[in-house]
Amino acid sequence: MQIVVTKGDRDGLAFFSCAVGEGVGRWMGSPPSQGEWSVELELPTVPWSRISVVDKAVGISVADPARCAVSLVALVEACSSDGVVALRLGDGVTLVDTEGEPALGVVGKTIEFEAAGVRLFPYNI
Repeated sequence: MQIVVTKGDRDGLAFFSCAVGEGVGRWMGSPPSQGEWSVELELPTVPWSRISVVDKAVGISVADPARCAVSLVALVEACSSDGVVALRLGDGVTLVDTEGEPALGVVGKTIEFEAAGVRLFPYNI
């Protein structure tokens, strides 16, 4: 995922913007500097009971900076039998582990949920 770090601190908290909104996460590595980065967005396991199928535009927004929490609206690209869901966020795909039974026919639909404990792993290609 391509992001622009807009604010980072020595404790590793990073605020960022991307093609589909703004978010916050715990930076994994040296303290983040402002600028463009390629990152893997890691989300905690999300129970399907906290996921809603919605008719909204894809996006990300800050829900609670203290908990590194974001609100996500994403398109479900794929859903595996072991609970891994591939989510389309703009031009990138993020994988998230889920618990419980997914909604029937969720692939190709847009879902919304809040995730706390977001982690950002920078990488170079």
